[in-house]
Formats: sequence, structure tokens, C-alpha cells
Amino acid sequence: MNFLRFALVLIAFVIFSAACSNPPPPPPELINIDPQKWGYIDKSGAMVIPDNFKRAEAFSDGMAAVRVDKLWGYIDKTGKQVVNPQYDKVLPFSEGMGAVCKDNKWGFVDKNGGNPIWLEYEDVIPFKEEYAAVKKEGTWAYIGKNGKRIAEGFLEASSFGEGYAPFKVQEGWGYIDTQGKRVVEPKFGSAKPFKDGLAEITSLEGRFGLIDKNFIVTYIDPQLAPSNYTDGLSVAQRHGNWGYVNQKGKFVIKPKFRSAERFSDGLGLVKNKDGFGYMDNTGKFIIQPQFIRALSFTQGLAAVQIKGKWGYIDKTGKVVIEPKYLNAGQFSEDLAAVQTN
Repeated sequence: MNFLRFALVLIAFVIFSAACSNPPPPPPELINIDPQKWGYIDKSGAMVIPDNFKRAEAFSDGMAAVRVDKLWGYIDKTGKQVVNPQYDKVLPFSEGMGAVCKDNKWGFVDKNGGNPIWLEYEDVIPFKEEYAAVKKEGTWAYIGKNGKRIAEGFLEASSFGEGYAPFKVQEGWGYIDTQGKRVVEPKFGSAKPFKDGLAEITSLEGRFGLIDKNFIVTYIDPQLAPSNYTDGLSVAQRHGNWGYVNQKGKFVIKPKFRSAERFSDGLGLVKNKDGFGYMDNTGKFIIQPQFIRALSFTQGLAAVQIKGKWGYIDKTGKVVIEPKYLNAGQFSEDLAAVQTN
């Protein structure tokens, strides 16, 4: 009996000691599971919209998507919450409309927070040239801002560009105009919107090419597949290295980089063994490779990482906003989103 009493006392002591040395975890509401803080700075580096957000995206069309707790909404350039946080996903505003998603249904809101196009779609592509692509019951259509369809019944869709939009049906990709009329019957393996008078396509056999506004193939190549032409140049890969080709598919900047981004603000962001740097369209380095991480230039400034923190440089390579941020975005409409915590 004494041995049993001693064993019970010993077990109680062990349990008590463990409880004292390992206090129970705090209740869930006291645990900060998402401590991120994002705000917006101007080109002088001043914080003009306080870092009150869990996430912040770039401004477009005078609006920016921000996350408060777990939900997304939109603010204007004064920081005013124009569309209250209530959506699971959002896309940038375009032409006065923002694409929003709740409970896996997509629709569009306007700058007053109204829902002129209700949440009823499985997927959407934002408005461009007054029309958006929407997916419902497995097929895509193009709609206007009144929600009315101008063309429908597609397997895939894209955005309008210079008056035409790609579409895909069983036979391949073609193009429609803003009236919904087929101007090019489906005959391509893939197709992208027009930009600067040209559109990127592939043949049904998989060869890359470009077509002009008369839908005539101006260039085709069996191997190269450049993309994102800007200022007449596009990034292209050969033998594992990246360079830039012109609109005839000829390398004008040799493929010798570990990575390359399309030209932006007149400069191309490339990476070699020394890090990221910036070059002009002749292949001359304007800012020597030196950064571990970097973003392309926009509005005369580029975000770069120096000693683990993000700041901004100008086109001479001079640091104009000191590196002090955990993360940073590109400038758009004179503001940039930055993470302070």
C-alpha cells in the first residue's frame, strides 16, 4: 500500500512539474500568424500611405489591391479604402474595373465598390480595350462592361490588343474583332494579343512566328520562341543561356546570360556570374552586374537588394532610396509598395 501511495505521489509530481515547465500555448487569437506590414512610398522615399496592410500590390488605374487580415479590397492613391476587404482574390484594376473572386466565383467591381458584373464566373481576364474574357460552365466568352457577350463558345481566350483578341476552338487559335466577328479563322497552335502592330503565334506544328495587322506571317522559326517584345527586342534562350533577338529572330545581344528580363524603361535586366545588372538595347552595361536580387526599371527607378534589404537606384546606379525594406515592388503611378516588417 505504501509503495502504491508513493507511486501515485511521484506521478502527480511529474505531471505538475511538466505543466509548470511547459505552459500551455496561448489561445489562437493571441498568436500573430501573419506579421507582415506593407505600405506605399513615393519617389523621395517618404511613406505616404501607412504600412497598415498584410499585403499590397502596385497601383493601376488609380487603384491598388491590398489585403487586410485574410481578405482583399482596393484603396485609392490617398489611401482611402474604396472597396472594402471582402474578397478571397483580386486582380489589378483596368479601365475602371477590378476583377474580384469570392467563394471561387469571379466578377467585377467599379471604383465605387459596386458590382456591375456579378460574381458568377469560373475565371476572368481583366478588361482591355473595353472588353473582358470570362469563363462559365467550362467555356470562354468576351463581354463588354454592360455584361453582354460579343462572342462566346471558346475553349480558351485572352485579351484584346489593337482591336483584335485571340480565341481557341478545337481546330486551333484565331482572332476576333471588337464586334465579335472572326477575322482570322482558327489555324494557329497558339496566339497572343497584338502589340506594336505584331502578334506572337505558333504554327500548328509548334513553330514560333510573328504576324502583322494584315495577319500575314512576317517571321517564323523552328526553334526560337521569344516572348514579350518590347522596343523591338525580346528575350530568347539558346543552349541554356539568355539573350535578345529582334523581330526577325536574329540575336542582337548574344545569349550569354543566366537570366534576362524584357526591356523596361529603356533597360534590360540580366544576370551573369556577378549578379544582376542593367544594359541598353545595344548590349552595353549601364549598371554593372552586382546585385543579388533586382527588379526591372519603372518610372526611372529600380528596386534592388543590398545586404539583405531592398532599396531603389536610379539609372546611373546611384542609391536614391536607402535599402531598409524586407521587400519592395516596382514604382507605378509614382508610388511603390514596400514591406516594413
